[in-house]
Amino acid sequence: MEVKHLYPLSIGLFLVTWTACTLQNAPSSQAKEVKEVVAAKVVRAVTYVDKAAVVPFPKMRQVTFTVEDSTNISLNYAEFKGDIDASGERINMENANQREEIYDQILELAELPDGIDIKPGKQNCVGSQGIDVSVIFNNGDTSRFSIMGGARCDKSLCPPFWHIDSLTNLLLADKNR
Repeated sequence: MEVKHLYPLSIGLFLVTWTACTLQNAPSSQAKEVKEVVAAKVVRAVTYVDKAAVVPFPKMRQVTFTVEDSTNISLNYAEFKGDIDASGERINMENANQREEIYDQILELAELPDGIDIKPGKQNCVGSQGIDVSVIFNNGDTSRFSIMGGARCDKSLCPPFWHIDSLTNLLLADKNR
């Protein structure tokens, strides 16, 4: 065999070997990347602080949903007036339909970009302070956003949050009956 035939043969052998190795390793590396992305997006808690009206010593609320999984969600609720903890309670969500609704809305909140301020739309509120929302993931990352006080009247600006807040109020009303 001549040397001039050896060069193209060695390049061809290299390309065949490289392609085989790449194809063999591709599925496992892609699966690993998918698992890492999915693991990074598991929500463990959602907390929001509603700063209430623009008055001295407003009655603020802090609501936390702790998510073990889609079937084990609890609600911690506290009201504050100034620096004093006025009340607090924990509710384990027993109703499967409500739990599923909350879980779906929490996943939608997790998709919102970190650090955004939801600003007033067509209906501008006055006399209200904002709401700070934190979505905490299992890897320790936290995504935060705010609903500005003027945006409180337009429920179309952040539907998942308002759905969660409405369900929170229903859960509290059911518990206090």
